Amino acid sequence: MIDVFNDGRLVLSSDDGIKMICYRQDEDTEKAQMLLEEHLLCFILQGRKTVWHPHGKLQIQPGEGFFLAKGNYLRAERKMDPQLGYQSLVVRLSDAFLLSLEDAFSSSQQAVSQVFHLREDVLVKGLVHQLVQYFQAPEEKKRVESLLLLKMRELFLLLLSAGANKGFDAVIKGLPSHRAPSIVALMEAHFRETLALEQWAFLAGLSLSSFKRKFEATYHMPPRRWIQQRRLEEAYYLLGNRRMNVTEVCFSVGFENLAHFVHAFKEKYHITPKQRQVTEPAAI
Repeated sequence: MIDVFNDGRLVLSSDDGIKMICYRQDEDTEKAQMLLEEHLLCFILQGRKTVWHPHGKLQIQPGEGFFLAKGNYLRAERKMDPQLGYQSLVVRLSDAFLLSLEDAFSSSQQAVSQVFHLREDVLVKGLVHQLVQYFQAPEEKKRVESLLLLKMRELFLLLLSAGANKGFDAVIKGLPSHRAPSIVALMEAHFRETLALEQWAFLAGLSLSSFKRKFEATYHMPPRRWIQQRRLEEAYYLLGNRRMNVTEVCFSVGFENLAHFVHAFKEKYHITPKQRQVTEPAAI
């Protein structure tokens, strides 16, 4: 994506720190990693996108989008539509542009995150498709770019006023400040995921050695040991609710092998997962 944004023939841009591309692809991609140097706004037109970020994971369907603040690390996976392929509208935004939206903010809400899942909205969807049409008239590039600031402001006003996106104004209002996620927040968001240590370090914005050192200073044990213990604690809780069977609990908390899960659970709690279900009263 970075190379595409550097190709001026494919990008519509303005002097106000807005860069926009219509991104197409005809095959699935594995989990690409990147550090955002600018704020990112993305809408999926065809196919699906999964985004892993420091605070959790988003699954974006056609007609939906997401916003992620600069300075965050993300991993992304694209799945194409079997007939239509994959298409998205991607916009990079500067601090200056977001600050210019200050008059659109409502109340005095406090930002709670730097990522937001943008749900489908009929007016937003219509404007996004209009923006995509701009890429079909390359001979009108200068004319379109002169309108880009106004169209992007219109887009944000629609996003901020959409009932489906309640809370988005609080996210924007808290920018452009950025704080790296704590190790605790990162691990709680992703302990069910199957990630290599290098990928954990990437999401934390740290080198592998720094991640290990910071992790052990926080938890007083290696990452892999903590992940297994945390998964077992979650399994113990879920089994007590008795809403899922043992196999469902095993895979929902991140274990990939049922026999290993049963052995680890028994070693920690001195009962089998099935015994935990039988002896614990169902949650009300």
